[in-house]
Amino acid sequence: MRFHVEGANRETGESLSFAIDAETLQDAERKAQDLGLLVSSVRPDASIQPSPPQQVQVHRADGPQIPQITIKTQQTRSNSLGIASLITAILGFMICWIPFVSIISLPILGVAFLLGLIGLIMAIFRSGYGIGFPIASLTISVIGGVIAMVMGVGLIAGTSSALEEMAAAMEEGEAMTAIPLAASGSNPEPVAAEAGDAEEREEPEAEDWIPSSQAALLGDSEITIDAVAVGRVSITDMFGDEGLSTNPQLTIEVTVVNRSQGKKIEYKSWRGQDFSFGRDYASLTDSFENAYKRVGFGTRSYPTGSVQRSESIYPGDSVTDILVFEKPVDSVELLILELPAGNIGEKGVIRFGIRPADIQW
Repeated sequence: MRFHVEGANRETGESLSFAIDAETLQDAERKAQDLGLLVSSVRPDASIQPSPPQQVQVHRADGPQIPQITIKTQQTRSNSLGIASLITAILGFMICWIPFVSIISLPILGVAFLLGLIGLIMAIFRSGYGIGFPIASLTISVIGGVIAMVMGVGLIAGTSSALEEMAAAMEEGEAMTAIPLAASGSNPEPVAAEAGDAEEREEPEAEDWIPSSQAALLGDSEITIDAVAVGRVSITDMFGDEGLSTNPQLTIEVTVVNRSQGKKIEYKSWRGQDFSFGRDYASLTDSFENAYKRVGFGTRSYPTGSVQRSESIYPGDSVTDILVFEKPVDSVELLILELPAGNIGEKGVIRFGIRPADIQW
């Protein structure tokens, strides 16, 4: 009969546990003591069978006989290739969303897909051990590759469209295509340079811009400048709360009227979008060759009463927008406001000339 004996080595105190054959429990305990074991428990255990992973070898020698136990265990296997492929796929997936950089993710995702495929085959031969890693890698690689290709195609299409627009603009030139309406009197005379200036200042000829007191006609659109003022700007934030800007700025109120009988106009705000392939924003310069920056107020905050992004103008209707720029210098003599006509579906540039007398200081 087989008994399971537990105890400790009489000399070293090392805990031992093994099976021993004996006729009775007392006989098994006696044999264990003869082997130099301090027995703590002895119990029948017929279920224990000799197996290759765990072997007990007892060597007899002079003096007390101490059992020596050799235990063989099976080494744990891991799918390291599947883990590497998953990490690579996650890295490529994080990059595939970034414009202009998404194309770099394609070779990374390709490597991840190849590693995941090899890891999947190895896992199948290992009876499915660690198969989850390569499956996840293959899934992420395919999804990331599709996203990267969509982003790349969109980028190429957008770049091509922008290049076409630039080529068309270069062919047409920057000549003003709008014409003034209800002209009264002659255009203001150019202002001569003050005495003592190192160089004479040249301002655009009157034919290159329309006085801000007059309306401009371009296609079916009539554009007017209703007000120009310097002061703190009224702002509406994303929650609908209103406030004032910290510093005084220059605000220009522009109105677009649709004079068409049956065609609506898609107006895009001249404040410009966050991301655009072509120029879609107004610019402001003066006769001193100063360029004034557009002023923004953070995410989803905009000047009160302005167009946030775009708006449809139906025949006979109008839209008013608020443009905000840096405050001009005190000695300003002429401001030139340029409005790209593409924002109202036309081609060319609309130029308005703004005199200090037309500004509410």
